[in-house]
Order: sequence, then structure tokens, then C-alpha cells
Amino acid sequence: MEVLQHVLFGCKNRIEQGTRYGKLVVLNMTDKKDKNSGSVMYQCQCDCGEICTVAATELRALRKTSCSKCKQSYGSAKIEFLLKQNN
Repeated sequence: MEVLQHVLFGCKNRIEQGTRYGKLVVLNMTDKKDKNSGSVMYQCQCDCGEICTVAATELRALRKTSCSKCKQSYGSAKIEFLLKQNN
């Protein structure tokens, strides 16, 4: 069903459940699209426990890496992500 939804929404690269972006962990894809970019929206859980909905483009570009309560800076999230990829 999830793969079918991605085909219907035109998403080329599915984000797997459990993928971490900074403090956010992807829970599932929603049936909503971002108003500005048209990107598929994902429901994510922050390390603090807060649940938020984030556009796939924001996650992939590391522009959104925490909930509004935590607001981890873009630079520190990018560095953390790159260090984990290289190890």
C-alpha cells in the first residue's frame, strides 16, 4: 500500500520508516502534500517525544531536523548527519 501511495503521489525516492534526520525519526508517510513544494509529507517523532509532520524535501535537505520545541540548527544537524554517514 505504501509503495502504491508513493506512485500515486509521484514520489521518486521513498523515505523508509525509522530513518533518522537529526532529532527526527520517520514514522510513516501521510496522505498530505506540502502546500509550497507539493512534496509528500511524513509523520515524524522527535527525540523529545513530540510528533510532527514534515515535507520530504525538508527532511532530505536537512532543513527540518527537530520539532518546533527543539529547533536544532541546520549546521549542527548537517555535520552530525555527515559524520554518521562516514563512520
